[in-house]
Order: sequence, then C-alpha cells, then structure tokens
Amino acid sequence: MSDTIRRLLDQGADAATALIAPDGASLDYRGLRAVVNSLNRELAAFGVRATDRVAISVPNGPTAAITFLASACRAAAAPLNPTYREPEFEFYLKALQPKLLIVAADSGDAVLAAAATAGITVATVTGAMGGLRLGSTTDSTTDSTA
Repeated sequence: MSDTIRRLLDQGADAATALIAPDGASLDYRGLRAVVNSLNRELAAFGVRATDRVAISVPNGPTAAITFLASACRAAAAPLNPTYREPEFEFYLKALQPKLLIVAADSGDAVLAAAATAGITVATVTGAMGGLRLGSTTDSTTDSTA
C-alpha cells in the first residue's frame, strides 16, 4: 500500500467522524488533522525528524491514538506498554534509541527512571482529545509549550 498515514488523514472529509472516545466524545477529521499538525510542530521543536524514532508510553485511548498518529506522521512511532516494569522499559528504550519518549502526565516511576538511565528526553502529553500538547519533563529549555 502506497498510502501514508498523512495521506489517509487528508482523505477524510472535514466533518466526518474520525475518532470516538469510550465516553462518547468525538473528533472529526478537521479536528484530528489540526491536533496532529499541532503535535507535529511540537515534535519538530523537540528536534524530531523523519529518520528518528519516537517511543510512546501512554494508556490506551484517544490520547494514545492521536499521539501515535502524530508521531507516525513525523517519524517512526514505537508504542510501549505503559505497564512495563523498569527493566522492560530499559530493554526497549536501549534497543529503540528513540529521540523522544512521550508519556502521560501520570506515568509511573518505572518509565521515567528507565528514560533517565538511557539519557532519553521525555515529553509529557497533556490536554483533551482535540487539544493535546507536549511539554518537557526533563529539560525546561526544550519545553515547546512555553
């Protein structure tokens, strides 16, 4: 298949539903493209390029889906199970060598400790489905929300 994720997102009719959350909240393609584009700019501010890898450790749901789409539009996206223990995170982060690790605001110590050990920049994804943002958790000078 020659379609990219970006092309598939662009094909959705603006008002058509693109994503429905378990609580019934929805996002149309226009809104999904807007939040993906916004996160893409924030990934660029973290120095993420097409040849990089972005690890994502966010619980299943709309935030994980949107974060994956945005990351996959910019680089190679590698979702990691947020319930891994520290040795498992260390193993995968060492193997992946991501440019950036995206976590949820309430991520446990295991993922953060593993990222610190590996020297990987960590960004926290926050906000609601249609207004997600990335902020740095390891170096305030790279905080794209400031």
